[in-house]
Amino acid sequence: MGDIGQGVCVIPAVVLSKLAGEDSNLLVNWVKQWGNQLLILPPFYSIDLKEKLQLGVELDVTRVPECFYDGLPIKESFISNLNSKLKMTDGQTIALDIFYHSGSGHLTLTTLPLLDYRLLDHEEKCREIFQKLLDVEELKEDVPVKQDDIELTRLHKHVLLLAAGGMVSLPLVCRYLKTCFQTSVDEEQIQRVQQQLHSTSYLTRDGLIGQRGNEFIEQYGYRAFVRELARSASQDGEW
Repeated sequence: MGDIGQGVCVIPAVVLSKLAGEDSNLLVNWVKQWGNQLLILPPFYSIDLKEKLQLGVELDVTRVPECFYDGLPIKESFISNLNSKLKMTDGQTIALDIFYHSGSGHLTLTTLPLLDYRLLDHEEKCREIFQKLLDVEELKEDVPVKQDDIELTRLHKHVLLLAAGGMVSLPLVCRYLKTCFQTSVDEEQIQRVQQQLHSTSYLTRDGLIGQRGNEFIEQYGYRAFVRELARSASQDGEW
């Protein structure tokens, strides 16, 4: 695990669960530094957060019957005596902050699946909540989107995400569209989408992620998901 730098780090709980002891210690020490924030996203399932994050507070995660918060599915909630940062109408805690001490940075935990690729249709709501959970005084302004080019459809966005993960060849894109997004389209249609994205600077001539594509990834907080895509590709399709 390399140097994270100062600021905000966002990781899925499944990545946290796979960190070795030394890397976990480095991450905890980083969070303890003033001004740093670690945002951890679901699913939590069997991970022991208290042990993994060396917490001195009572904290448990429980499975709940699927319910919804602003249209987003909730499958887990937190049991803790800490104040809720976000909660359901019935009082279930779905986000909270944890400080190690008065001068430390802090953890933010949420059971909202904000980076779930299946929620692309709710990206504006996910982005709104994501920003609400980040404790920064002034968020980066939205990247301006030109209005005289293409409107990004769901397929455009999926192809962009795959390109950011290094999947650019037509057979590979076809395969991962079906595996990751349950979308079946022919190579000719994918090629047309890639050409449209190239002509508007979202992709390069070689089909790699371009400047506007990277801006899209950063703007909507998909970087962690892209890393998981890249990892999946490097492990020959394990998902």
